[in-house]
Order: sequence, then structure tokens, then C-alpha cells
Amino acid sequence: MQGFLRAISIILIALCMAPASAAEKLRVGKAVAFAWTFTPLDVGIQTGIFAKHGLEIEASAFNGDARMQQGLTSDSIDVGIGSGPGMAFMVKGVPAKAVGAMAGVPRNMAVMVGYDSAIKTVDDLRGKKLGVTTVGSLTDWIGKRIGTQKGWGPAGITTVPIGGMPPARAAIKTGQIDGYIGALEVGYHLEEAKEWRVITGAAPFVDHFITHVFFVREDVIAKRPQAVRAFLQGWQDTIAFMKANKAKAVEITSKVVNISPATAARAYDELVAARGSVRRVVLLGPTHRVAVKGLAVPSAAAFATPLGTVRIDAEALREVSDLPQVVASDAAHALEHSLEVQLPFLQKVLGEFALAPFAVGAASVQEVAEVIERLWGGPETLIVVSTDMSHYHSYEQARAIDGATIDRIAAFATDIDHEEACGATPLNGLLFSSKKKDLSLKLLSACNSGDTAGGKGRVVGYSSFGLYQGGEVSLDDAGRTLLSIARASIESHLLGKSKDTPSVSWLGQTGATFVTLTRNRELRGCIGSLEPARALGEDVAHNALGAAFRDPRFPAMTAAEWPQCRVEVSLLSAPKPLRFADEADLLEQIEAGEDGLILEADGKRGTFLPQVWEDLGDKRVFLAHLLTKAGLPADTRLTRCKVSRYRVFKWQE
Repeated sequence: MQGFLRAISIILIALCMAPASAAEKLRVGKAVAFAWTFTPLDVGIQTGIFAKHGLEIEASAFNGDARMQQGLTSDSIDVGIGSGPGMAFMVKGVPAKAVGAMAGVPRNMAVMVGYDSAIKTVDDLRGKKLGVTTVGSLTDWIGKRIGTQKGWGPAGITTVPIGGMPPARAAIKTGQIDGYIGALEVGYHLEEAKEWRVITGAAPFVDHFITHVFFVREDVIAKRPQAVRAFLQGWQDTIAFMKANKAKAVEITSKVVNISPATAARAYDELVAARGSVRRVVLLGPTHRVAVKGLAVPSAAAFATPLGTVRIDAEALREVSDLPQVVASDAAHALEHSLEVQLPFLQKVLGEFALAPFAVGAASVQEVAEVIERLWGGPETLIVVSTDMSHYHSYEQARAIDGATIDRIAAFATDIDHEEACGATPLNGLLFSSKKKDLSLKLLSACNSGDTAGGKGRVVGYSSFGLYQGGEVSLDDAGRTLLSIARASIESHLLGKSKDTPSVSWLGQTGATFVTLTRNRELRGCIGSLEPARALGEDVAHNALGAAFRDPRFPAMTAAEWPQCRVEVSLLSAPKPLRFADEADLLEQIEAGEDGLILEADGKRGTFLPQVWEDLGDKRVFLAHLLTKAGLPADTRLTRCKVSRYRVFKWQE
């Protein structure tokens, strides 16, 4: 099973507490009213998720982080949801503690200017005044960060505390400020109205860090720890609900932040579906045009592709800068295709990430391996070696040569030469490190240019491999393990049984799962994830509880009915969009009985697992019911919809 990396959406700081008592009031304040990031509070209230955790939430909003901290100090709120930089207020005496955080690249923040502004690019921001909510806020910090990252120094951008949206809109109209740093969805909304334009998101200028924080008054932590725990669990459950119920999430959030559903859906796609798991990509490829002794790194701050810029991971390059085989050479990167050809694929699959690129010239196996092992990291790091196989042999000759090379790669050979693979130098280094770490290797695909494009007289060979920690697991063993986790999760909550998660490494890989419960062969609950965002074992346990206790179509599971219930776990592949000319073309492409489908339009989304084909075998009927599930009118033209498909492995008790 392939793993990308685990995306941490909430970090819980240890609070050892008992469950919350019923209907306990908690006063919760948001730093601003208009940020989509804070709308899980409203979704959790309106869907009754916080109520299920025994809480009555009294929600309020402020005009910035500083004012919210004043609310905590004056005891007008119990919990505040603010920015990461807001933790500095605790040093200044605010009687609160940070008990949890939202961590990741701040995709929810953007720089916006007037729609007709002369400012067109980030470079045009130098020397300009950007409005922010308050001094010391996240927006204030981002403004200074952009100036620093661009090399303009602390005075490169002047931040102006302006408060919330009404004064910011007025200040841009009067020329008091040149732009504003705020919530991305607000920018989308005002761009739709042709009042503002989004110049850039904050992500290219900010590393993975704590974006927002849950602050709780110290007296509440001391006297009502069970309420704090219930609130954090309710927030997590709300995030899971929003991921699985996009249409409802868009409906609620668009009203909360006063934007159109289409704009809310755009923000939803940017934020909830953000991959965000892999934060660093170490990319190694051979040099073809410039001779280099060692592994060359660039001085550039970013690489540009048609899909946008990819930030260079300066910290990663500093980590290896003391190694004599690591050298600086912009010339080696200027025309080198072996690295840049991989970037659009990585951008499409991973979203935002920082890049550590190495153009590898003359280097020993050990020198390459030393760099790789220095940057090996954990689940946040992906290591990629780019190489072709044999060059310019006939089709049959290439198949024989590449077949022999594939066998040598599978045996972790470290003496592959450049006639076998142009990227032999970085490839040998990776194989050396992988063998030391006892990784398993799997051939994913192999072909040559005669199979893909052009003639078969002179071809280039291609192949792809995956490296895995802990070996591979059989599907039968994986199914038994996942089913046991799902059942144990429910029984721990329902019957108080102990919950022992199996200690196997592959459960730490991220995955997207659905858990389906049936009672006497009738559906009793089904909750899941369409995109991988949690460790696989955690995702199954979480979705099992959702299917049993949080599916809004059914009452919570009871101990009396549990013995009649059966568990099914589905493991989803990554969704792939279908491109079709018309309805007939779409119907032709869909494989009944095999494809799970996701249908999206007008900010609404619905999915059917492949198992639904058992009841809805006709393609047109299947799609008609899927339109209904997505909350779309029956006469919606399918050509207006985005349709994606995925496959599943499923296991049943």
C-alpha cells in the first residue's frame, strides 16, 4: 500500500479529562467573523455535533486577534479561536493557554487589492501599504514575512492595522491602503463582485507552521476540563463531517461569511481538500547539459511551472550545505529537464510543498546517499529520483535491456551505469540508502516510447518504482486488520471495551476510507473520507464512530442492536477526473460495478461507492440518484458537472 503523508488538521495538547456533562454552556469567540477557517464552529452548532458532545455553544466574533484576547482577559468568552502569532499575548499576561492548533501551510490567507489597481504581481507590492486586522495578528505577520522573503527587508511592506472588512473596503476605495491581507474566501467573493482581486496566497511565502490556535481561559481548564475536551472532539468531528458532506458545508459556510455558494465551494476545495501531507520533496536528477562535480543546488527562491511556483526549501538546502559534495550552480539547473519535468505531476498530486532540488553530476554512491540520508525525514518528506532507462535502441532491444535493468534495480544493485539509466548516479545512491533501511521495492509500471508515442526504431525506456517501509501487506491481512479496528473503535465507545490498535507500520500511512454498517442487510450508517488526510488506522477508527453515532440519517447506535450489525470497510484510490464531451461520452467511460463516482456542480457534491451498483445497475439511473444525493435538480445537465471516479478495495465481516 502506498502512503503519502499524514496531514495534521488539529494538534491536541494533552488534556486528560472525562467526558463532558450534558448541556454545558461554553462561550466561544472567533477572532473575526468572516474567515472560512473558523466556520466549523458554525457548522458544528447547526448540525448538532457540539450538542452531541453535551455542549451548548454561545458563539461570538471580534474585529481581530487583539480584541479577542481582550475578550479572554475580561472573561467575556471561555474559548477563543485566533491566530498562531496570537500566542504571544499569553506572554503579555492574557490568562489563557493554547490547547490545540490548526497546523499547515496558510492556504486560507491571501493578499488582495482593488479590482482596477495598478498592482498586478507580488513584486508590485514593494513599498506599498497593506491593511491587516490588528497589530501582532497573523495578517500582520504575513505582511512582514512577504517583505522578508522577497528580500525587501522589514520596511519593504508597511502593514496598517485597519480592523475588519467594512473599514478595509473603505480604506482601499479612499487610497488609505493599497491592499489588504485577509481570508482567501473574502477575496474570491469580492473578486466575483469585481471589487477586489487576489494577487497571491500566503502559501508561497510561509512555511508549514501553526496558523490558528484554540485559546482557553486558565480557570476554565482548571474547573471544566471535560468541556474543553468535548469542544476539541466536537471540532474534529465537524471537520470530518465537512469533508464527507461538502454540499451541507458549503450551504452553511456561505451564509456565515456572506459569500455566494460558488465562492464557498471554491474556498472549500482550496482548504478542505488541500493535500498538504507532503511538505518537502527531495528531487534528484542527472545533469544533461552542464558538467558538475557533486550535487548542484540553485540559488533561486522558487521554480516556476505552468501550474504555479514551487518554493525552494531553503532550510533543507542549509541542512546539507556543509557537505563538500553539495555545490551551488545555477547553470546546472538553468536548462536541466530531468527535474522540471517532474514538477507539474508533483504539484497536481501533492498541492503545496517545498522543493529541495539536486542536479546530480559526478558523485560516488556514498556521496549521493549521504545527502539523501541527511534529508530522509519522516512522513512529511517525499524523495524522488528522476531518470529514463535505455536510450535509442530498437523496441525489442530496449525491452530486453530495460528488463535486465529492472531486475537489477529490484535487487538493489548500486552499480547501474548510465547506458542502463541516465540517472544512474542518483538512482544508485537511493538504492544504497533504501537497502540499508531495509525498504521493499515494487515495480509500478514499465514501457518505452514505442508504447506511448513515435515509432519503434529508436526508443527511450521508462519505468516507475515505489519504495515501502515495513514491506507490503496482503490484502486479506489488511482487510482483517481494518475490520478489527473499525469494530473495536465502536465497541470501545459503545460497550467500554479496551481498544488495542495493531502495531503495524502501514497503518501510519495516510488513506481515505469509508465504513459502512448494515443491520439485517439494511444500511445502518455510512461515513467516510474521499481524500487521504489521516493515518489509515486513525481514519478507519474515526469513520467507524461516525457511521455508528454521527450519520445524520440514523439515530446513534445502541448496545441492543449492535449484535445484529455487520461492518464493511472500503479503501479508496485517489479520485481521477473524467473528461467527456457529452453525456453519451460520459456513459461510455463509466465502468458499472467498478467505479465509485463523485459528482460536483454549483458548490454541491455527492458520491456513491462502487457497492451502490448492486442496487442501481443502470448507468443513467445511477447518475440520476447521484444528482439527487448531491442536492442538484434532476434536470441538471451532466456536462455542467465535474465527475471523478475512484476504485475501492472492500472487506466485509
